[in-house]
Amino acid sequence: MVNYNMTLESMVVVGLVSARWAEGRSKPSSDSDIHRAIYLAFECVGWLIHTHFFQHTILALAV
Repeated sequence: MVNYNMTLESMVVVGLVSARWAEGRSKPSSDSDIHRAIYLAFECVGWLIHTHFFQHTILALAV
């Protein structure tokens, strides 16, 4: 089960170029490759929020 109580300590850092797990106690998301692809394809993207909350999914689809 996913823990939705996010803290600084629960963050995971993955190298943008190397795709290697750089920091964090947890393993990187299985979506890390698509996140990297978005960063590399679009210079205007400065960050991504990865969530599975129903309301956030609806908001993202509406935008």
